[in-house]
Amino acid sequence: MSRLGVDGMVGVFELFNEQLPSQGLIASFGKIIGASFIEASKQRNRSYENEQIKRGEVPERIAKRSSRARRKDLDASWTQKNHVSYFGYKNHVKVDAASKLIDTFTLTHAAIHDSQPVGGLRHESDRETVLWADSTDVGPFIAALLKGFAMLANICEKGTAIRPLSREQKRANKEKSLASEIS
Repeated sequence: MSRLGVDGMVGVFELFNEQLPSQGLIASFGKIIGASFIEASKQRNRSYENEQIKRGEVPERIAKRSSRARRKDLDASWTQKNHVSYFGYKNHVKVDAASKLIDTFTLTHAAIHDSQPVGGLRHESDRETVLWADSTDVGPFIAALLKGFAMLANICEKGTAIRPLSREQKRANKEKSLASEIS
C-alpha cells in the first residue's frame, strides 16, 4: 500500500474526479456499473477461530503474536460464484459510459451481493441518464433507485436452468453489452 494509505488515496481520487467534467472527460451520457473480486491470501484458521472472527473477535492465538496478526486479514470474507470459492473483497465501480473513466467506487468484503452498494455509487449527475448493468443488478431495489433518478435501465436479463433465456433475450443482452462498449 502506498504511503498515502487508503483514506489518502480516496481523497486523491475525489480531487481528480472533480476535475473530469470541467475538462470534458465525463459526458454524463450514461453509466456502467459492475463488481469484481479482489482476492486476499487464504486464511488457515481453526474452525473455532473462524467463529470468533465472524463475531468480530480476534482469536487469542492470533492476538498474542504480532507477526501472525499482521498476516491475517480479519475483514475479508468467503463467497462462491459459479461453484468457485473466493476469499477477499469486491470492488464495486460506476464508470462513465463514454470515457470509461471511473466515476465512483466502493470496496466491500466478498460476500456482499453486487447490487447492495449500487445506491451509494449514484450521484445527482446520474439523473436522467442510461444505466448499463449485468443481470445481478435487477430487482425491486434497483428498480426503485432507477425510478428515483429517472434513469433508463439497460440491464441484461438473467436465465436459469428452469427458465433459460430465449433467442430474443440473448440477442437483446448482446445489444446491451455492445451499446455499453460503444458509448
